[in-house]
Amino acid sequence: MKLICSLLLFFVFSSINLCASSNNILREGYIISLKGDTLKGFFLSQISRNASEKCIFKSNVDSESKTYQPGEIVGYRYLDGKYYVSKEISTDSITKKVVFLEFLIKGMTSVYYYVDDEEHYYIEKSPDGLIELTEKEKIYDGTHYIIPSKAKGKLTYLMKDCPGINSEIQKTKLTHKSLIKLTKDYHDKVCTSESCIIYEKGNTAAKVKFGLLMGFSENRYNFGGMMATNFGRSYQIGAALKISNIFMFNEHLNFKINFILEKDSKSYTFTLQDNYKYCNMIYNNVSYTLNKTDYGVNSMKYLPSLYADLNVIDFKIPVSLNCDFDISKKTTFTCGIGISNKLILSQNKNFEVSEYYAVYGKSINSLLTGCILTAGFEGNWIGKHKVFVNMGYEYLSDFRAKVDRTLILSNNQFSVQTGIYF
Repeated sequence: MKLICSLLLFFVFSSINLCASSNNILREGYIISLKGDTLKGFFLSQISRNASEKCIFKSNVDSESKTYQPGEIVGYRYLDGKYYVSKEISTDSITKKVVFLEFLIKGMTSVYYYVDDEEHYYIEKSPDGLIELTEKEKIYDGTHYIIPSKAKGKLTYLMKDCPGINSEIQKTKLTHKSLIKLTKDYHDKVCTSESCIIYEKGNTAAKVKFGLLMGFSENRYNFGGMMATNFGRSYQIGAALKISNIFMFNEHLNFKINFILEKDSKSYTFTLQDNYKYCNMIYNNVSYTLNKTDYGVNSMKYLPSLYADLNVIDFKIPVSLNCDFDISKKTTFTCGIGISNKLILSQNKNFEVSEYYAVYGKSINSLLTGCILTAGFEGNWIGKHKVFVNMGYEYLSDFRAKVDRTLILSNNQFSVQTGIYF
């Protein structure tokens, strides 16, 4: 238990340094100067929002970095990756500024993307220039303000020379994938001399990885502050699911969903909490009372603590939103927060906490729900598959219980897991 806590604290406190070091990851690419010259080198890897504000460039790995602001260069591109170009946009009806727009596709119409406090999509066609598709305008309909969508009208106007594209426009959504498909289809219909260029090709679809995991955890049950157990060992096996490339504004964000079967491997010691005088229990058809001062009174067995088997088998589904930070080419630090659900499949029927059994018909509630914090590492350390090591803390309770808090069970759990994504 102490080892798990120490490792978890190490992961949490070291995450700040790891996140900072992840900002030093360099990726190959090139910049295009205002004169049209191409200069190859390396860029500091940045999320989309930061990449739109500045370009941090090195001519080689060991040289000093130089920061370019939008307008100081035509644009820059990661090698076979994202491409950013300097463009002037309107932030409101009177204010304009120059930013690096992410270039999604170049053709008869070109599409760009930008994110600040929200996402923005732009389309460009000569001679109309740059037009924002995500422009918002509030209209009062008599009861409340609504924000009508003008995007489809703008697309219809810009692509009016291709009436056959109208049905597809009506189905188009303001996403990378949808706008790239529409623009490519439009280009293919109206231009036969050259192909359009998709700069985001291969990066628009969500990536799903399946995996297997195994591990162990330390569990502690708290019976409403009345009585609590020590930390007992449980073992885990299960399946892992990771869904990434779903947030275009930050490619480091992802969702993880685990499906874990868990079983207790040892007995627990039940101890009365300081602010309670006694607690009644039945174990293997024998009645006990936890009492810190009086022992052996009448026919009841009075004890300061009780050693008993819970024999819990449960099925957990933790879901977390995670952020990945590249530490090196092969290693990624990941941390996340989310919710977890624990379904109790079976428990020792010969163990009863009398007050709980009278209310629920069982000692441990069938469904426990709560929050989860995770931290760990992933890497291509063995072959082509990604191996991971995770640690997590969960606080679970039966929030459905509408009774006095003394009869609400809670569960604290520390876990260590290792596995592989295929």
